[in-house]
Amino acid sequence: MAPQGTIEYNALYGLGGVFSWSHNQQGLLGFLRAGGAGLDVKGVGISFEKENDVQLFIGTGGRYNFTDGWEARLECEYFSSDVQLFTRSVVRRFLSGAKPAPVAVVQPVPIPAPVTARACIGDEDCCNAT
Repeated sequence: MAPQGTIEYNALYGLGGVFSWSHNQQGLLGFLRAGGAGLDVKGVGISFEKENDVQLFIGTGGRYNFTDGWEARLECEYFSSDVQLFTRSVVRRFLSGAKPAPVAVVQPVPIPAPVTARACIGDEDCCNAT
């Protein structure tokens, strides 16, 4: 006998966190996600028993960091055996940390070579070195 109805899931709210490795590094990186979400569950053409209002979720994904705070992401979140979410997104970070202050380049002061002989001016005796 084929099922005659469906169950609809709508997310009402959620709170989660992301753990990532080296978030300022460019290139391909991985991350983990976990949190909780409030789901509105409705049966269409079927009766069912709702177990809870808040569902914990976990997820994982990969991202590619470009320059200037841009990144592309692919991720999968698991809410239950019935609900999984696959997303792709583009992220722009506006306040991703202060840029390092420029470092002043200090040029070494040249040291003049020691003078070993006097210069002769006019009729002076130039044979004596001082």
